[in-house]
Amino acid sequence: MKPTVSDLYTKWQLLHKPKLKPETARGQESQWNVHIIPSLGDKAVASITDDDIAYLHAKISKTKPHMANRVGALLSSAFRMAERRPLRWRKIGTNPCRGIERNRERPRKRHLTSGELQAIGQIIHDWEKLGGTRRTDSRYFRLLMLTGARKNEILHVLRTWLDLTHGALRLPDSKTGAKVIALPKPAVKLIGQIMADDPENDRLFPERYNPYTGWALMLEATNIKDLRIHDLRHTFASVGLSMGKLRLEDIGALLGHNDLASTQRYAHLMAPQQLAVSEVIGGLVEGLLSPSERAVVTANT
Repeated sequence: MKPTVSDLYTKWQLLHKPKLKPETARGQESQWNVHIIPSLGDKAVASITDDDIAYLHAKISKTKPHMANRVGALLSSAFRMAERRPLRWRKIGTNPCRGIERNRERPRKRHLTSGELQAIGQIIHDWEKLGGTRRTDSRYFRLLMLTGARKNEILHVLRTWLDLTHGALRLPDSKTGAKVIALPKPAVKLIGQIMADDPENDRLFPERYNPYTGWALMLEATNIKDLRIHDLRHTFASVGLSMGKLRLEDIGALLGHNDLASTQRYAHLMAPQQLAVSEVIGGLVEGLLSPSERAVVTANT
């Protein structure tokens, strides 16, 4: 019996998945299970044509054009694997994903206005009082806004990575490799509260915590449209730039952008400068989030 696309998925899990970062692996697993296997799983790898790929790409594109591109890229990689040793399930140079036109993608730049920040600040304040999962949501979103960190950089933090004395979160790995995230005083104080409330946990947030339910509730409560959790990172940067005193390079270094990757090996030496920038931005964000004392700042509204 000829190997099928489902068999290719099994080989992908064995040969390629271990090379991926955990977040990337989870995303690609979802693409296989939601889009690829239901449509192509029973078909023989050797029989897949560019028409099959084009049909699947067009089908996904109707509602999720960006996802269609991601699925296309994943399939292209999988079929390259199918051509090579040890599989050799297709002839070299017959990848059916070649020539499939990608959907146009425009860089998305969305951040919270000062008014939206204040609305979210009120929800965060109210949820902190509620306790339970809503308090966890409140603290998670607030930490993202205070640090400019990526969502998984905060979600999966182990407490051993925290150096609250020096205001640093030392990640052994991230999207851009090992890095140090500077923690402004409001973030240090909040982390101290989290650790005090659950002193036995070795993680900052519960292992099974999922922020997306709380995120949907927050957007509904504030009537904020078209906002992703990742956009909180953009908001951190926009608040810093709105001051007119911080350089783009300063903020880029603080956020650990790829184009500054050559400086990351010296991150421990940069910590004082990063912390100074983080303190300024974190203080502004904290002021905007606080219902009792609104900071007079406009984050590029």
